Amino acid sequence: MIMKKLLFFLSFAFMATWVFGQDVYLGSEKPDNFHAPVINQTSGNYAPNLTCPPGALNENEPDLQDGDVDTVDGGCNSNPPVFIDINVGDTYCGRTNTYSSSRDTDWYKIVLTDTKTLIWRSIADCPLNLIIAQENGGCSTSVIASEVNIPAGSTGEVQYTCTPGTYYFWVGLPVFSGWDNGADYQVTLLQQSSAVPVSDWAVYIALFLIVVFSAYYYRRRVA
Repeated sequence: MIMKKLLFFLSFAFMATWVFGQDVYLGSEKPDNFHAPVINQTSGNYAPNLTCPPGALNENEPDLQDGDVDTVDGGCNSNPPVFIDINVGDTYCGRTNTYSSSRDTDWYKIVLTDTKTLIWRSIADCPLNLIIAQENGGCSTSVIASEVNIPAGSTGEVQYTCTPGTYYFWVGLPVFSGWDNGADYQVTLLQQSSAVPVSDWAVYIALFLIVVFSAYYYRRRVA
């Protein structure tokens, strides 16, 4: 009985690693045990030919071909590693594609000196994965948050409260083939606001006016 439970647990752990581990894989080369995800793509939410918004920055990287080395933002998949520095509020317009059982992976980097809740948001002409990873020293990284298999034309985002340190904001295709002609994407790094929402202010003002009116009415009656 114990042996059967142990075998069941090991089988489940293997399947979980095989299926779920693919989603947060940061590499550009197709792994041997890759299982292509099923992406819920409908024609109604597909938005081809994205237009780069005014004020956005450009990744400035051509589609990669067999034998190319990403010298722009291949991150830890390039030798030497190379990143694009990004600031809160920046929007980047970029390209991604597949080639020879590989994929273009784009890494954006930020160094924080204080704690911030950051939001990594995207929309693209292709399905996307979004990943936030923390640097543990060099290219030793830990994936701390992800949003995977975002359909083409759909806005996706992932957020995480980041303490001081170095973080990589990763964007790329969830697959390693089928997008050799490339596709456009837009990514934005935002900070979650700590301000009180306008709707909450309206409630506070209403409560304040009720208190003031009640006090005024009470004083009139006493007088």
